[in-house]
Amino acid sequence: MTQIHTNVSLLTGLMILVFVGLLFAIPSLLFILGFNLSVYTFYIACAGICCGCFSMRNYFSEATVSWTLVLFSLSVICSVFLAGLFFDISWDGQTYHQEGVIQLASFCRETPEKGRPCWLIR
Repeated sequence: MTQIHTNVSLLTGLMILVFVGLLFAIPSLLFILGFNLSVYTFYIACAGICCGCFSMRNYFSEATVSWTLVLFSLSVICSVFLAGLFFDISWDGQTYHQEGVIQLASFCRETPEKGRPCWLIR
């Protein structure tokens, strides 16, 4: 394995790890601050990855960064495509997971002190 293959595989794995971390951290932070959950968190995470690619250009060759970005993009596109092919028909997916997704989609969260099962964030 040449040096470019080693760097590309290392950087692609690191980018996937950071991307998943950003997809968890950004909505959590926005939820704590009282903002609505939306698709814009995905775009913010993508912008963070792009900033990381621009900073990698200082340390790695242009070919390494380009191949890393191509492999990362392909892995995200394939993951989204594969996730869209399957529907969760398990018992837990149809009971409490589905209800949680419906509540989050309607921008609700539970507040026990109000005595209601769902309360609007804003």
